[in-house]
Amino acid sequence: MSQDSPSPVSPDPNIPVETHPTQTEVLPTRTKLSWASFGGDGFLVSLVLHLILALVAIFWVISTFVDTPPEDPTTFATGAGGGTGGDRARNFEHRITPKNARNMVKTPNKITVKGAASSVALPDMPNLGMSAFESGALMGGSSKGIGGGAGGGEGTGIGVGRGGGRNMVSLFGMSGFGANNGLVGTFYDLKQTADGKATEMAPNDPAARKKYADTARTYARSGFKEGVLSPFFRSDERLVATQFFITRMGAEGAPKAFNVPEVKPSRWLVHYTGTVKAPKHGRFRFVGVGDDILSVYWRDKLVLDAGYDFMSEQQVRGTGAAEPKNGTGNRITKEEEAKWGKPGFGLRYGPWVDVVRGQSYKMDVLIGETPGGVFEAYLLIEEAESPSSKKGAGVLKLFKIGNTPLPAEIAKGYERLKCDMSGGGWIWEPASRQVRR
Repeated sequence: MSQDSPSPVSPDPNIPVETHPTQTEVLPTRTKLSWASFGGDGFLVSLVLHLILALVAIFWVISTFVDTPPEDPTTFATGAGGGTGGDRARNFEHRITPKNARNMVKTPNKITVKGAASSVALPDMPNLGMSAFESGALMGGSSKGIGGGAGGGEGTGIGVGRGGGRNMVSLFGMSGFGANNGLVGTFYDLKQTADGKATEMAPNDPAARKKYADTARTYARSGFKEGVLSPFFRSDERLVATQFFITRMGAEGAPKAFNVPEVKPSRWLVHYTGTVKAPKHGRFRFVGVGDDILSVYWRDKLVLDAGYDFMSEQQVRGTGAAEPKNGTGNRITKEEEAKWGKPGFGLRYGPWVDVVRGQSYKMDVLIGETPGGVFEAYLLIEEAESPSSKKGAGVLKLFKIGNTPLPAEIAKGYERLKCDMSGGGWIWEPASRQVRR
């Protein structure tokens, strides 16, 4: 101990006096590993977050790319109420096997005439071939049902063909053809009521035939009001006509064309209605003939009355054909007859009609058969001569709507009638119009 450093004096001799070194003594530090010093808390938080993100990613991948296996489409529901999920709907565990289209199609029968009228030459039926009927069976059979609240559904399968292979193409029009492609025809049988009971026009006698003609006139003069013919039988089939060139055939051709072959071929009536657009500016008149009824209405005005039974005011000459008073069905001259030909009992013509290109015109055509036997009808037009159309004037042209192909029976015309079957620049365009059902 240095003399400069006084000795510590302890107040109590029994308590040792603490001495301090004169130099600081540095001791080595030992490192102690611990969870906190390693960063364990942060690692746990990061691990939990990564696990959560991994689970979310796995769930998203499964829900997006893994599809639920589809159910076996071997069931169908009756649709008995409540649409597809009605309380009364029942599932049937039967697989539906489509029928062979060839087994569903019957070879169409040709029209024949029996009895005294068997000497009449009838046209051949159109050669449609089995392929056309098969396409109708396959295309038309795919109807879809829309369940209503009270059950039932609406079929949407009417297209080019009908289910069962029926794809009717006849001189009376085409089935499965859009209503806006021509004039829509409705078939009526005035011999029976809507529920199948015979009317006073059922007998084949003069009184029944007169009643038939009077009823047809009443219907035409009413503006074709549906209520006039609502008491009578009406076919569910509708045919769309793009021309009226019906060569002589058995009167049963119309009931067969409208899918009611059980209707006897007498005192039937067909009303065609629609709207057409004029293809050009000009003046024309209708020319034609029908056995027994052919009348044409243009904007609800009678412009051709060319049958045995007239729709206009008439005077009857005995039991033969009637002559109209108002000039809507005048006979052609001998010079015109020599130039145009003479089908049946002779052509007639109506008044001149002026049209404007692109303008729409309402049109109605009425055809009918009174006693039965044979039927024929031809509707043509004649263009008036003008400074811009001298070439086509005086030539008979087929009245034609649209560019649909002509049936094979009439594509080359008719041996007793000389006319331009192409329409000669007067191809009328169909126009949209709501047709009553």
